[in-house]
Amino acid sequence: VYGIKWDFSHLDEALQEDGFLSSALHADPRNMVYLFGCTEPQMVQTIGENTTVVPIPVIVAVNTRVPLPELLALNSVQMEK
Repeated sequence: VYGIKWDFSHLDEALQEDGFLSSALHADPRNMVYLFGCTEPQMVQTIGENTTVVPIPVIVAVNTRVPLPELLALNSVQMEK
């Protein structure tokens, strides 16, 4: 994850004072924005026929006025070709 320069500037812009996530918070003070992060492994072809698994960072923003439960679980679904 740290070997690649990832660009999350769109998330930074959304959280800025005039960004759409910040605007939602100002529109209704009961709104909350929750950020969740994880990595999703993806098989990437390198030079030639070689492949490698790259952990792709994923950030999910949830904008809600309903409090989230104390415990959340994520399930990874693998699909066959």
